[in-house]
Amino acid sequence: MLNEHQLQTLNDVFWREIAGISWSQIGLVLLFALLVFIPGIIRIKKKKSTFKDVFLVYWLVVWSGIMLCITILRREPGYASGKINPFPTWENFGGNGLKTVFSIYNVLLFVPYGFLIRLQRHRSENRKAFIFTLVAGLITTWGIEIIQLVTSMGNFEFTDIINNFIGALIGAIMGGAFLKIYRKCRFGLHPERNILK
Repeated sequence: MLNEHQLQTLNDVFWREIAGISWSQIGLVLLFALLVFIPGIIRIKKKKSTFKDVFLVYWLVVWSGIMLCITILRREPGYASGKINPFPTWENFGGNGLKTVFSIYNVLLFVPYGFLIRLQRHRSENRKAFIFTLVAGLITTWGIEIIQLVTSMGNFEFTDIINNFIGALIGAIMGGAFLKIYRKCRFGLHPERNILK
């Protein structure tokens, strides 16, 4: 159970981390997602895609944009020293607990990402979809860290890569479990109707 100081640290870091995100950035994310959604609607009308597929891609684009805002766009170039911290570092939730809080948020940031990618790959065989989700999460977190390093909008933290990967892993597991429950509840009596292979 978290004590009052730990809860306050979680709250303070959360608001500090989203403070640099502007409404214009959020608007651009939603606009870009809408530009993806409109062709999707056309594909639905032509029966080349389903609403579920378009819906999942839309929210994957939205969450990817939010991740981009939180990790990169909210900062000015030169915000950080741009140094490389190649060794993972964690600490107990004692003291000010900042490293622990950042680790928690880095994991949570990638949980929806892994979840949405796993759902988007619902037609793939379970193991292939799971591996695809983990690889996508790993490539994304490496990309973010490299951009932060090159632009000095953050530091290259190997700890962040591990935490983000764990988040994608949790999201992939949750997505797989959700699909399993969904299929069982909806198609349990009629498995031949299950189009979510």
